[in-house]
Amino acid sequence: MEFGFIPNGFSMDKGEFSVEIWLESNVGHNFKWNDFCLSTNIKYVHELQNLYFALTGERLTIKN
Repeated sequence: MEFGFIPNGFSMDKGEFSVEIWLESNVGHNFKWNDFCLSTNIKYVHELQNLYFALTGERLTIKN
């Protein structure tokens, strides 16, 4: 899977980092990392990469 995320129902997990995907477009996405939760809309890949880096200190790169 790109970026190393593993599908888990309505979420994608990468270690302690989880992205919950909501079907309603106006709700956005829930991001969880350890005990930290954030709800926001992500439209572009670089926004996800920036958020992941800010929370984990690791770069989120595409895995082939």
